[in-house]
Amino acid sequence: MSKEKKSNIRALTQGAMMAALSIILERVISIMPASNVMDIRISLSNVPIILAGIVISPVVGGICGVVSDIVGCFISGYAPFPILTLAPLIVGFLPGALIRLCKWQTNRYSFAKIAFVITVSHIFASVLITTYGLSVMRGVPFVPMLITRLPSCGVNLFIDITLVYLLLKTPLSKNN
Repeated sequence: MSKEKKSNIRALTQGAMMAALSIILERVISIMPASNVMDIRISLSNVPIILAGIVISPVVGGICGVVSDIVGCFISGYAPFPILTLAPLIVGFLPGALIRLCKWQTNRYSFAKIAFVITVSHIFASVLITTYGLSVMRGVPFVPMLITRLPSCGVNLFIDITLVYLLLKTPLSKNN
């Protein structure tokens, strides 16, 4: 088997594992207030998607985000909403793309670099696109939805930056 084909199979396998992990984290380890009128959720589900985009490739990260959202919707018993599916695509694609665009060395992730790329992706995906999608889906005006979602977006951002940075700094295995 050629080295390129082996690399593609490895990326596909890693991406599938990250999507599965994201689905599990979203469905099992999520905190939602009892009266969840404005769809506020604290979750770890973005961490594997972001890692896929940074470690494997932005395209794999984006695909991982879309797959985890669509499969998660079906598992939960509701249809995917296209605007909301765009958010995990951005969460998976943008951090890896920004790191590659800025030509940062992959073995030298600083906290500031990780915080920057994840913050940019969260502003587009979680704050703007998800809030807009939820406001359209629920028929609630954008600004009130945004105001109620900002605290949970901030908590999710902090969790994502911290965990992704720690996981990238932890030598779990050698990349062969």
